[in-house]
Amino acid sequence: MTVSRRLSCLAEWGHWSYLAAGLAALGLAVGLWGQRLVDQRAHLPLAAGLLLASVCLSVLATAALRPERAAEPVPASFPILLVYLRWSLVFALLAFMSLKGNRFGAYGLLAWVLAVALAFLALPGASRRRTSGEGWFARLRSGQFVLSWQALAVLLAIGVGAFLRVYRLLELPADLGWDLPYNYTDGQRILRGEYLVFFPDNYGREGMFFYLIAVVAKVVGLSPYSIRLTSALVGIAALPAIYALARESVDGPTAVIATWLLALNKWHLVLSRSGYRVSLQPLFSILLLYGLARGLRRGTPRDWAWAGLFMGLGLWTYKSFVVAVPLAVGTGLLVALLGALRPNRASSPSVWGARPKRVLQGVAIMLLVALVVFVPMVRFMVDSPQVYLARELQGGRLVQESLAREGLSRAQLAVQSAITSLLMFNYEGDGNSRFGVPFQRHMGRVSGVLLLLGLGMALVGWRRGGNLLWLLALAGLVLPMTVSMLANEKPNCFRSFGAVGPAVLLGALALRNLLAVVQRCVLRLRSMLLRSLVWTARAPTEGAGAHGPAWLWIALVLVAGLLVGAEGRETYRFYFTDFRLQAPDQANFSVALAMSQAIIDYEDGPAYVRAWPYWYDGRALNAHLDAAGRAHSGELQAIGPELPPLRDQHGPLLIILPPDDQADLALLQRLFPRWFVKVTPYPSGEPALVAFYGESD
Repeated sequence: MTVSRRLSCLAEWGHWSYLAAGLAALGLAVGLWGQRLVDQRAHLPLAAGLLLASVCLSVLATAALRPERAAEPVPASFPILLVYLRWSLVFALLAFMSLKGNRFGAYGLLAWVLAVALAFLALPGASRRRTSGEGWFARLRSGQFVLSWQALAVLLAIGVGAFLRVYRLLELPADLGWDLPYNYTDGQRILRGEYLVFFPDNYGREGMFFYLIAVVAKVVGLSPYSIRLTSALVGIAALPAIYALARESVDGPTAVIATWLLALNKWHLVLSRSGYRVSLQPLFSILLLYGLARGLRRGTPRDWAWAGLFMGLGLWTYKSFVVAVPLAVGTGLLVALLGALRPNRASSPSVWGARPKRVLQGVAIMLLVALVVFVPMVRFMVDSPQVYLARELQGGRLVQESLAREGLSRAQLAVQSAITSLLMFNYEGDGNSRFGVPFQRHMGRVSGVLLLLGLGMALVGWRRGGNLLWLLALAGLVLPMTVSMLANEKPNCFRSFGAVGPAVLLGALALRNLLAVVQRCVLRLRSMLLRSLVWTARAPTEGAGAHGPAWLWIALVLVAGLLVGAEGRETYRFYFTDFRLQAPDQANFSVALAMSQAIIDYEDGPAYVRAWPYWYDGRALNAHLDAAGRAHSGELQAIGPELPPLRDQHGPLLIILPPDDQADLALLQRLFPRWFVKVTPYPSGEPALVAFYGESD
């Protein structure tokens, strides 16, 4: 007898619902206590024991629940319109032949779009006729359109998430970092008509994010702000996506909780505001899982085509997404294998993809559509494989050097990296101050504990519904970070970012189950009290609806609201207080931004910058100036009366100096009869830069 079956038998005990509610509350409380000890780095063995105990208690409490959404009846046939499919492949081949030279030409782009469109036409979905009264538009016209509580809750979550992602976006974060100047120049390329397939600078980057930057720049203009706004909009788009995935896999309440947890997730928040292309990875990881859930649960060719579309588009986002291909294929193959090994469960509505042959057909369709969507990049890979793989080759060299330096074997590094990866959610995260508070866990306190509880629940019922999909997705989407880690390296919030979606989903599943256990207990207790009082004037649930009286729902919403509110409070403090004090260059003060502002404000003459090792980012400075329509007059490698520009200078000028260059500052003060010096300090009071304003006769 399996563990899940034994727990189910135990849950059939008559008074189990009362004990289960107590176990659920105790499990959550013990987990929060354990996480607090972990955060304090106090009594870590005790903290680990408490977290393990909380998982066990929560699994026991929720053993009787089967929250996964039932599989839909699989269509009798698996129709594919071969004529459209053949033409799709013909146009894909034409696109491959036309898209050469790393450029999107008109003919190649048209052939590619037609190939994708024809692939979808070749793969129909389930036919469903709507009556005249169905659909939101028909209900709106008839005056019967009413937003449900779930719709209102999701809209509110999206609104809160949007606020957190755009609030003070112009000023926080202030510094552009290493990659954003590249993003700026690539956006310029597109706006100037250079439509690249792959952007080779900075070890090569996929281009979807840069095209989105260009679209946003058409509306608000190209600037560092518009780059960050693009990633913020991508982060906001992930919220309805995770709602759709959770609703497809489980139910509406779980989907609402998942939307709120992602809206308030600090890991997702900080990278959504960063202006980096990695912001696309969670969105397309979630969309791919949504397509997979549709294919496994509904089983029509169109559902698998959606999975292929999102897989192909995801490969245009961030290189770590490539692991999603074997993840999706492996999930489909494993589900097909389980269906073949356990044919007696094929009729169970909680088992997805029960017919192995259909699942294998769906996986083949998914790969075919993904290949059609990825055709332009395939052409570039064939033409320039070294350029496409430059980042991976560089990473491989760094790993080899790390192994040699630390004297570790591959096996030792793999074990070390796996442990580090597992600890990033609840113990210690990325140490880069540009993308969060250094070494703080990636999940919030509440969501981190819920993740552990959800993992336990999903592991016990891993064969049912979306549990297997979410478990494999969490492990698989962390893998790019794990296999590329250097010896003794801390977790990388970029390469593992796709895992935030499955992590949030598991947390939402846990909270939904815990609340459902409490709901069952209250309803049973209420029914028992009414029977004991011989209250026969009305049925116990009269006016209560299918899920209990209104006061019970209000109480459950308040409990969930308190937990979500605690998560939101932590996230707000994390980003707008703690992160702001840690952000580079110092306390969110950017030297490049301050230099650009000094040059922009100076209109009396030429402006120069003194070159000095490691004191400012010239590409970031140029991006700020270009966005303002300005430029500095040049960079000075040395300063002297016999060197330009001082040799021929007449009138006013500005020279920005590093604070350590006291010798050149003293020289300028001697050479100019009239001068003024302005020192711009860091928030700590130390000088960040020196602006010398001089005027000669």
